[in-house]
Amino acid sequence: MRRLFAGLFSLMSIAPSVGAQLVVRVESSGIGVYGAEVAVWSDSARLATGRTDGAGIARLPVSVERSSIAFITARRMGFSPARLPSPSADSVTLSLTGTAAELPTVAVTTRPLRCPTESDDDAVELWRGAA
Repeated sequence: MRRLFAGLFSLMSIAPSVGAQLVVRVESSGIGVYGAEVAVWSDSARLATGRTDGAGIARLPVSVERSSIAFITARRMGFSPARLPSPSADSVTLSLTGTAAELPTVAVTTRPLRCPTESDDDAVELWRGAA
């Protein structure tokens, strides 16, 4: 019984560290950005990654207190990437700036549709009806 209580006590003492997380809100003009990729980096490696939900929030399994976080990045197509150096809290906000992406011009030309089998009257009628 004593072992059981000792085991439960040790499990309870580490439980808060298991649930530790970094909450990152990614926004643009005050509105949460859905689907942004958020990454947490140390000086030498990526510690965690995630994507933002509909409210622009990503919850990552790292803690500012327990991890040596060098910076956090956020990026999403249509926005300039953002970077936050050395966060001091387990809840931070990154702001993205929208960018206009110029798409190349595409020209489409068509040719008139004609029945390839002009000798078959039924086929010609079918092509005319489809046109």
